[in-house]
Amino acid sequence: MTSSSMVGALAHHGLRLSEAGQHTEAVSATTRAVSLSRGLAAHHHAAHRDHLAFALARDLADADAAHRARMRPGRPPK
Repeated sequence: MTSSSMVGALAHHGLRLSEAGQHTEAVSATTRAVSLSRGLAAHHHAAHRDHLAFALARDLADADAAHRARMRPGRPPK
């Protein structure tokens, strides 16, 4: 598997985890995708900027979902 394929797989895995309500795990997967994307984009920006943009968008969405899940009424804070 290429590095850019790994980025896509991690970002999509984060999406599926988020859809399943596993927001903390989703953030972990998409944060890893962002880290890999940044490394790739640092060396070949034009070739990898779309992957980086997608991974960043997923990471933000997953972090927001995790925050909202923690803030739901009746749920004890962690």
